[in-house]
Amino acid sequence: MSVLLNYPKVKKVKKFWPLIPIFLIIFAFFAKLFFPPSVFFTPDFGRSDILHSNLPAKYTLAESLKNFSLPLWENGIGQGFPITAEGIIGTFYLPNLLIFGLLPFKIAIPVNYLVTFLISAAGMYLLLTKLKADPKEATLGAIAYTFCASMLLHVQHINFIQAASLLPLILYSLLVFLEKTQVTRGLFISFLFSQLFFTGFVQIFTYTVIIFFALIAIHYIFVLKKNFLPITASYTLIVVFSLLLSAVQLIPSYELIRQSDRQTGVDPAKILDAFPLFPRNFLTYLNPHILGDAANGTYNSTDWSKKGIYWENTAYIGLLPFILTSAALILLAQKREKNIFLAFAAVLFLTVLLSLGRFSPLHILFSFPPLNFFRVPARFILFTQFFASIMTIYFWKTIKIPKYLKKVLVLSIIVITTADIWYNWHSYNPTLKTQDLAKTPQIIESLKEKDSFRIFTIGAPKNWNRIFLESGWQGKEDYYYFFINAQDQNLNILYGVSQLSMFETLPTRRYQLQQSIIKNNINIEDNIIKVEKMVKDILDNANVKYLITASPVQGDYEQIAKLEKDDFAYFVYESKSAKEKFNFYYDYQIVSTVGDYIQKFKDLNFGKTLVLEKDPNLNLASSGNSKAVLIDQNGYLKLDVRTDEEGLLLNSQTFYPGWTAKVDGKETEIFAANINSQAIVVPKGKHEVEFIYEPKSFKIGLIISAISYFALIIIAAKKLLKAR
Repeated sequence: MSVLLNYPKVKKVKKFWPLIPIFLIIFAFFAKLFFPPSVFFTPDFGRSDILHSNLPAKYTLAESLKNFSLPLWENGIGQGFPITAEGIIGTFYLPNLLIFGLLPFKIAIPVNYLVTFLISAAGMYLLLTKLKADPKEATLGAIAYTFCASMLLHVQHINFIQAASLLPLILYSLLVFLEKTQVTRGLFISFLFSQLFFTGFVQIFTYTVIIFFALIAIHYIFVLKKNFLPITASYTLIVVFSLLLSAVQLIPSYELIRQSDRQTGVDPAKILDAFPLFPRNFLTYLNPHILGDAANGTYNSTDWSKKGIYWENTAYIGLLPFILTSAALILLAQKREKNIFLAFAAVLFLTVLLSLGRFSPLHILFSFPPLNFFRVPARFILFTQFFASIMTIYFWKTIKIPKYLKKVLVLSIIVITTADIWYNWHSYNPTLKTQDLAKTPQIIESLKEKDSFRIFTIGAPKNWNRIFLESGWQGKEDYYYFFINAQDQNLNILYGVSQLSMFETLPTRRYQLQQSIIKNNINIEDNIIKVEKMVKDILDNANVKYLITASPVQGDYEQIAKLEKDDFAYFVYESKSAKEKFNFYYDYQIVSTVGDYIQKFKDLNFGKTLVLEKDPNLNLASSGNSKAVLIDQNGYLKLDVRTDEEGLLLNSQTFYPGWTAKVDGKETEIFAANINSQAIVVPKGKHEVEFIYEPKSFKIGLIISAISYFALIIIAAKKLLKAR
């Protein structure tokens, strides 16, 4: 028997047996999402990032994959939006493709959480054993990171935790590469980096590239004292190749950024002031709720510049692991050892400084690319917790105590830390049964023509924040379920309703202009919403027939429904003059500035005159009769059109690169109309009209990614065959 246990393969199995209890802890933690099938719905300010962004995005992905297509465009938000280009959907992340492509949606969501946390734990365990930690020490570090505050307080941001889960595996692969810079190892890191990019949280990808480069630099310069240039060149090639692998996502995302107000980055003042991390927030390493708690409302304030946001500002890896990390840093400073842990400690302090934003001596860095493209520098605390979890093993490597005592201590800390996790986090994020979420909200029943027209929601955050700011969500779950009736900001996707507004992560400049004009001309006085005529004209021409509001509306709208729960209410109003999605015009005027748009909206009869930004040079009749009938909608729009005079056909779809239009099979120019819509010239007579979204950015990206992956497979295969 002793001979068998000394057999190399058996030793390897013994080395990884602690993954079983780690996995069991993860299974137990997320069991509530399976029995019965449920989703997290953690509230946020005025909305829930999971309900209003991540879940609708993943639902769109699941529906597309099951129809053997890719979700390049989503008609249900804004006036249509390139949802894959935005990235949150995570279309090309391999676990997403498998989970949401193969499993029912209600099962895919909990499985997704399970897989994400398993990847994190397995990767961290593998990394720590690579650093010579014994299985029990590696187990503690894996639990500390996998269940750290940045992971558990971001379950509402699925792509965030997916990105965070890959950090250990990437660093492990990087350490293996540094031992021997083989091509196959470099290719594998490029693959992992591309998967990190595909999760859709580009901020974490960028921060990872920067921090891991800093780690290599510190290790080579101050620890190994080797020439840094060769490894810099190798690392640069790895990152560049990962971007080539990611081109299918990168190029469409770049195209969207160019259409948004982030094409030159974010104002550094907004980066540093909007969501700051304060030095006092580091007290949360001792107690995550020491400064307040979002769950009970004691941390919730819309004055973010003075208060910050709980889930962005809280760092916790368990009290005992934090004590071990602190002791490890002290021991490292005393012993003055020059090893890889010196580099880990250095980047740990670097991430602390970067996370402090405006309070950091390094704040000037956020004025330059790539850091000036992202808000919330506090997200660097993810990396602080990551390296703090790694440093726990240095304590055990350095401290001199009897083996039996060390074994008892490590096992005791594992048990206490697991209990700590359960106490603080197991019931922290509220859940909602999937079957309840799937029920059609009562308010939708009042929308008689929801398939043909859009809705627009006004004042939804009012109800939401009355609960969230005062009480958080503990014991208030029924209210948030009632608030689903607002159907705003992408949540509508789950129920087959089209909404003019959307969750604003990377909105186009056209969308922002339209929304600013609308919001600036809607006044709320004495709890009465007053909709100006200009706003109603814009909404009517954008195919908006229904308003869902949190207060009564004064204007040319008819109230058709009202829902109430205690002193909360939602009203539904109908416009009798809302336009169809496609309309003919026989008159147009040209604008060249934003001011021109605003003036035209005030003066023109929108029922008859179209506003264009480019002159099509038409000599139109003063009027005409027309009919546009949608006969097919399957990835594109196809219409039978009749008009007795040449005219302009308005398609209330977002004006965005990648759209082409054809009349009788012949491509025709698309004009920007009414700020954010499309218009084409249609000759007199009967015609077949098509609008097709076939973005060149996606095609180019797909070709580059396909070639890059093919090259990766060929090179890796040749190297492996040669090695054998």
